[in-house]
Amino acid sequence: MADTPPTREPVGAGAPFILLLVAGVVIGLATGQVTLGFIGGALAGIAVGVLLYLRDRRRS
Repeated sequence: MADTPPTREPVGAGAPFILLLVAGVVIGLATGQVTLGFIGGALAGIAVGVLLYLRDRRRS
């Protein structure tokens, strides 16, 4: 009877999401397109979150 290896803890995606959201707003402020920067940052944050989810799912 072999011991099962310990499962890894999932990686949270909250911090990267917020950082990308804020970065998008800052870039939007610099270019005069705050809403577009907000949407771009949100989409980038969601993409990173999905990638982290898929990576965690594959490892377990």
